[in-house]
Amino acid sequence: SARRNLRCIAMATSASGDKSKETSESRNSGDSAKQEHDMSQYNEDDLIIYQVLSWTKKIVVGLKLCPFADNELEKNKVRVALLPKTAENFDDFRAFLFNEIQNMMDTDPKLLSTTLVVAPKGSFLDDLPFVEFSDFHADIEEEIDDDEYLVDEVMIVPFHPQYQWAETEKDDPINFDRRSPYPMINILRAEDVDYYAEKGMTQDILTNNEKTLTKVGSDKLLELYKSIRPEYNW
Repeated sequence: SARRNLRCIAMATSASGDKSKETSESRNSGDSAKQEHDMSQYNEDDLIIYQVLSWTKKIVVGLKLCPFADNELEKNKVRVALLPKTAENFDDFRAFLFNEIQNMMDTDPKLLSTTLVVAPKGSFLDDLPFVEFSDFHADIEEEIDDDEYLVDEVMIVPFHPQYQWAETEKDDPINFDRRSPYPMINILRAEDVDYYAEKGMTQDILTNNEKTLTKVGSDKLLELYKSIRPEYNW
């Protein structure tokens, strides 16, 4: 389907609700932009959010991996929700993720249409290989597809520092299409994805991104990612 062919992150409008503040740290892109000149003032959570937003600007928008991300990002309403470090396993991750999905469903689409659920440094995922995160995403995607209501409301897209497409080498440039500074799942409103698909903006994304990333090359891509999260062993 057009939704499953979507190969980019949709930077759409978002807001930070009171409910989510009870369980996670969240910011919008405008908050971080005001401070990005002085990283020394960041606490740990703010630094992670800053790095995630830097990735969207330098990689997703900067390399034009998503043809509509720039316009939406400029609205400064991208929601970033950090998985609490008290989460001990994928069951806890699932509960938090579905809480964020419910938060999206409870919020006016004009105020919220994209959420990035991020597993920060220090989470249980630090000690797990990418394949376990990939299996988790596949299970959640199947659960959503089997839900008569949610299947028409949301879709999810996974990103991970070690993302690797099947039948590719680890350093193949196309893998950077889904690499991010931290493990994360992007929650999108299905109607937004359908809208962009109808405008013909999603069909060739993966093909175009492969050309772009191959041209940039793995060495340059690694430099970009190291500039965003220098402490990580890329």
